[in-house]
Amino acid sequence: MKLDVGKGRVELTGVVKKDANSSYDLKAKNVDFNRLLLQQQSIPPKPAPVKKGATKKPTAPARVIEARGKGTLAATGQLAPALTTRATFKITDSMYDNLPLTGEGTVRVAGMRLLPSKAALRATTSIGAATLARPATGCASRSTRPRSNDSASASRARRRRTAI
Repeated sequence: MKLDVGKGRVELTGVVKKDANSSYDLKAKNVDFNRLLLQQQSIPPKPAPVKKGATKKPTAPARVIEARGKGTLAATGQLAPALTTRATFKITDSMYDNLPLTGEGTVRVAGMRLLPSKAALRATTSIGAATLARPATGCASRSTRPRSNDSASASRARRRRTAI
């Protein structure tokens, strides 16, 4: 199956079996895919309510977030009696709101529970790089942004790290 949206596309291959557990093995490839554009095309914006007697003022256009995703996803599991999946993903050369984005990992789900999984996303800004990771043992974040020497910012950074 192939889905084209704007300049991007998603190519989906795989099989869903008609066995007792409805087992599946699916693979997807994203090429310059903009999920936000798909959402904008699917859901028309609601007009703002107008109060009686109020004059209609022109509103500023909403800020448009640019997104472009490249990567792969492979998911295997079963749909019955409860959903189980093991999804492996890799995000390469992508962009979200003009920030380069990459990442990879494996996410495991059983029913409504997130099983021990490992996933890392990396975004680079003009002031450094940030990595968000959810290893099997907890949550972590790391930044390569240059640190300030003043003690107030060091104290704020320590509080942020312990809050995560």
